[in-house]
Amino acid sequence: MNDFGKGSFVIHAIPMNLETSDIGGFIESVLESLKFPGKDHTTNQSQLLAKTLAKKLSIKRGERLHQEVMDALIENLYACKAPGVTPDGKPTMWVISYDELNKKFKI
Repeated sequence: MNDFGKGSFVIHAIPMNLETSDIGGFIESVLESLKFPGKDHTTNQSQLLAKTLAKKLSIKRGERLHQEVMDALIENLYACKAPGVTPDGKPTMWVISYDELNKKFKI
């Protein structure tokens, strides 16, 4: 994205999984998130933009994925510096022992 004059900008590319018909609404929602970042205390605008884009383009709950996509997601997760937490500090996974499963589901 580059400045293109007063109050305008040029977009050179869009994320691969974003429908071109959704681009206007997507850009508006990203800009709105940047204006009102909420609880995100990131001071660096580039980091805030990256987090905002990641959240907006993330896989939504209930969305079905092919096995190859799921495998790639797990591989990419474990390639991160801190695979156990999200950028917001929320856990990405829990380790549950067989005994805990057995208690929960009475296996």
